[in-house]
Amino acid sequence: MVKFYLTGRVQVEGPNGLLTEHDLPGRQGRLMLARLALARGPVPHEQLADLFWGEDRPGSWQTTLSPLASRIRAGFDSIGIPGRTMLLSRHGAYELVIPERWLDAEVAIRSLDRAEGATARGAHADAWPDAAVASAILRRPFLDGEDHPWIADWRRTLNDAFTRSLSCLAEAWLALERWPLAEAIADEAMRIDPLREVAHRQRIRALAGAGNGARALRAYRELEILLAEELGTAPSPETAALYDRVLGVNPPG
Repeated sequence: MVKFYLTGRVQVEGPNGLLTEHDLPGRQGRLMLARLALARGPVPHEQLADLFWGEDRPGSWQTTLSPLASRIRAGFDSIGIPGRTMLLSRHGAYELVIPERWLDAEVAIRSLDRAEGATARGAHADAWPDAAVASAILRRPFLDGEDHPWIADWRRTLNDAFTRSLSCLAEAWLALERWPLAEAIADEAMRIDPLREVAHRQRIRALAGAGNGARALRAYRELEILLAEELGTAPSPETAALYDRVLGVNPPG
């Protein structure tokens, strides 16, 4: 099993060790490895050149790709992966062909799918381990410091998945009455997207569940002010109904 880590630092784990970013041929080697690993198929030379240089590609760009691929193959060899048979060049494209592999971004998305399915069934004890795995992976940045439409598309996908994983995890902790954990996860989701109303509701529920009725009501008032100032709107009917429930259980002093 070959493991690819593309969130945080780009790394590859093979039978004989770890290939780190420092072992790759610079920025282009890092980008090439990430692009090929996520492709699950051939990537034309032109697409790699666009990723590296955009419209400013040098006239000799085609002669640059082969040495990059050779150095990545050598890096694979150093960790017990047969580079020549795993990184192929044919028909004007490069392709990673690795029968058994683990790729952190794919693992996170599969884990999230399972967590959301379990949440929909109300199986929160089954949901939280997968939601925790997904959030732990997706918390790390994707190709930090790089800017390209392909990277931006993946970043949006992973950021959306991260937010959803936090929502699943908070929901699980609420169902299991782990109030401080639910509050901490809701707080994290609110820092990422202060206008995400579901995260505010989860925080209010966590506070109320822990017996902090006054804080729960204060959190609702803070949300009211935020929505009015930023969007000119009021909390949704679902959030207003939550307020009524909290007020009924924990009337203000």
